[in-house]
Amino acid sequence: MRRKPLTPLNPAFADTPLSKLIEMVEQACVFQAAELEAELDARLERLGKRRRFVRPGQIELYFPGKTRREQKPCNIGLYDPDALSQADISDLL
Repeated sequence: MRRKPLTPLNPAFADTPLSKLIEMVEQACVFQAAELEAELDARLERLGKRRRFVRPGQIELYFPGKTRREQKPCNIGLYDPDALSQADISDLL
């Protein structure tokens, strides 16, 4: 399985700790936050986390849920009341 390449980090924010970066994004207006948000997303991507605004001016970090493929029930007759896909042993002999 190939993973997509990580988003590059911005060297302008290299000395800014993650907590300060989150605080800066929370306080920035929409038009000034694009560069800050890009850096925050790149850092969180490396940690396997994401962010969401829980209320105006407050960000919450979280781990995204794991997605599993859709599970289908096994075909042992429990989900086939008409027995259409079941072969009778006497038919096989």
